[in-house]
Amino acid sequence: GINRKFEPIEDKIFRKFKAIILNNFKFLIQGKEFEIGLHQIRIRCGRDFVGYPVPEGWHRDGFDYVAIININSKDIEGGISRVRSKVTQDSDSYSCFLKTGEYLFFNDKKFFHFADPINILKSKIGVRDTLVITFSKVKII
Repeated sequence: GINRKFEPIEDKIFRKFKAIILNNFKFLIQGKEFEIGLHQIRIRCGRDFVGYPVPEGWHRDGFDYVAIININSKDIEGGISRVRSKVTQDSDSYSCFLKTGEYLFFNDKKFFHFADPINILKSKIGVRDTLVITFSKVKII
């Protein structure tokens, strides 16, 4: 129920994101029709505020597959990315702190996901830059 507004991606950045998709997800898209969404998200935290990567809590995005890529993290702790097959599970199916360049890829119809809040480590402002890529199969009539 939280409405987010995303700005359009610049052409130069789009070309870089396209290369990321072709280099990492060719196994999925080769020979198939997918609608692909790109979402750039920067979460900030500071001495007086916590950053919430997933304000909506545990959720599915409503696509077939989702990739969550850490583009950059600076001066943060927390932000553990988590996936579960059921929200009511006592433990995660998988969880990790994504380092720069690392990503999670999962079936969005089978798994819920979440990321812990982030807190500042040592500077005035910490950031977590994430690229979320969504994949929806196109039904050919």
